[in-house]
Amino acid sequence: YVLRDGHPSTHNHEIGLEAEKRNKMKIMAQSTDTPEANPLDNSVWSAVDREDLAYLQEQYRLHGPTWYETPTQRLERVRQIALNLPKDQVDACMIHTKHNLQKIIDAGGWYIEG
Repeated sequence: YVLRDGHPSTHNHEIGLEAEKRNKMKIMAQSTDTPEANPLDNSVWSAVDREDLAYLQEQYRLHGPTWYETPTQRLERVRQIALNLPKDQVDACMIHTKHNLQKIIDAGGWYIEG
C-alpha cells in the first residue's frame, strides 16, 4: 500500500501516475480533510507555524519591513524546528498514526470515523 493525502496538486503529476501504474502500487488516497490520519504531519506543522510566526514577528520588530530571509535560510530554520520537537510528542503521534492507518486500511482508504 501507498498512503497519500489525496491533495490533487501534489499527486496527479504524470510521472508519479506512470510510476504507480508501472510498479503496480495500490494507492490509498485519503481525503484532504482527514488530518486525524496523519497527526505527526499536523503536529509538526502546527509547531513550525507557531515558532515560525513568533520568529518572523520578532525579526519584524527588530529590523522592520526590510528584513529578509533567503529560501535556504528559511528551509534550514524550519528543518531545525521540526528536528527539535519533543520526543514524547513525536512518539505519541506515531502511536496515534499507526492506529489510524489501520483504520484507513480497514476502510479501504479515504474516510475514517472516530
